[in-house]
Amino acid sequence: MNRGSELKLCTGGIDYHEIIECIVSALDAKDPYTAGHSQRVSDMAALALKHWGHLTF
Repeated sequence: MNRGSELKLCTGGIDYHEIIECIVSALDAKDPYTAGHSQRVSDMAALALKHWGHLTF
């Protein structure tokens, strides 16, 4: 599979958010004890930013 063709470009660059999500998914799959931790931290950070008015959904 040609992974390069699947990467989305944003403003002339690579979509780093998608790359980070892939890495996080691999880490979560490797260790069931910490699986989901990264998503929970991400959700809490998004809620904090929304509360402070720096993020809109």
